[in-house]
Amino acid sequence: MEEQSPLTPRQVSRRLLWSLIAWWGALSLVFWLLDFARDHSASLLACAGSAALLVALGEIGDGVRRWHKRRRGVRTAARPGG
Repeated sequence: MEEQSPLTPRQVSRRLLWSLIAWWGALSLVFWLLDFARDHSASLLACAGSAALLVALGEIGDGVRRWHKRRRGVRTAARPGG
């Protein structure tokens, strides 16, 4: 098997952007369909706003989780015998 070359920062950013757009679009559609099935009159724009907020909170939570994991790893490595 051939080794894959590492992604450039631009490729990573582009992949993240498309991932966020896909999650946002999917959540918007799910929210809208759920409202439609329950006979509520929420607009697609309102559902898209709610989905954007949920995706943003998820990304912030993931960033905090990764930061905490890195910080914990540094602290463990700094301890003698750890």
